Amino acid sequence: MALFNPCTLRRLLSDTRTWPSARHFLPSGNHVRRTLDIHSRRAFSTIYTWNAKRPVDIRAKRDVIEHFLFLLRREVGRNHGFANRDDDYISVRRLLNHPHFRSLDFITLQRLVDLDPKRRIRLKFDPSKPQDYWWIHAKPWNDKHYIMRPATHRDSVISAVYETTLQDWNDHIGKWSSRNGIPRGHDEYIAISRGIPSSGYLETLQDQKVVYIFLDFEKCLRSGIHFLMPGATVQQSLRKTHMLLTRGNEMGYIPPNFFSSVEFVTLKKNVLWGEKEDDKAFVYRDWDYFEDKEDEYTYDEHGRRKTLLEDPWVRVDGFADYVGLSQDVTPPLNVELLEEARETLSVPA
Repeated sequence: MALFNPCTLRRLLSDTRTWPSARHFLPSGNHVRRTLDIHSRRAFSTIYTWNAKRPVDIRAKRDVIEHFLFLLRREVGRNHGFANRDDDYISVRRLLNHPHFRSLDFITLQRLVDLDPKRRIRLKFDPSKPQDYWWIHAKPWNDKHYIMRPATHRDSVISAVYETTLQDWNDHIGKWSSRNGIPRGHDEYIAISRGIPSSGYLETLQDQKVVYIFLDFEKCLRSGIHFLMPGATVQQSLRKTHMLLTRGNEMGYIPPNFFSSVEFVTLKKNVLWGEKEDDKAFVYRDWDYFEDKEDEYTYDEHGRRKTLLEDPWVRVDGFADYVGLSQDVTPPLNVELLEEARETLSVPA
């Protein structure tokens, strides 16, 4: 075939545009004229040429990446039928076979991962699986750029402290019926601090109850519990971290025999001047008054409520009592007005 027909050119040059009056662009020659006589209507209709590159819509690209990251979450992925591992990795084979991602292939998926400027999507090659070689994972929002290195005896780790709440200590860690120790749970590591913060430890102004579990670092290393120290990279400006990460033992726990001490700290707020928070402003203590009281003005004859507004929580039909004021206080009446009313109505005193 001497010339490509328009269908072939349209298939080869998908990103093209059309030009009218094709006869002005075709070369001259007997063979070409003979072909044009046979396919005159088709040849003189259009001619195909390359089109300029389309401008990239950055907002659309960002929306696609955000939607893809949303579907890679653990709770969202399991709702859509993805079998997330404990480390939140999803099989790429099952992901591409899902109806939501039927239009994607592996090359497009790799390009989508490379387009993310924040590098929030990870691709991992695992040759140990016979069918699922590639796995994909969305990094959490607070994941930092760290390089893990093992902690040894040479590191100056004076103390290793695990912070928990009193409820977790009573329910899981310190309960004698199930004293497995500090659990790793669904996380990848157990975060251990290298000391108790000396300043800025008050997160809120409310009373707090914190349990600090001190670990025997040397004993943990001798028993085979390995610790990792995250070393910051250039993206983190070589910032120093004071955290230790560990996977625990083979069961994912740090047993209680590695605890050196456990301290219970209570942070309580005392008011030096002014009223307490419970006694501030106006508080009505007679809660029985605010129970649901239905009268004839609340509903109409059809049983429908006349208003959609909520019932007021304060007493709006009279004077309100303050805290600590239980007796009924009636304002004194004017004696002269009372006598004048009795004379008018002829009521005896």
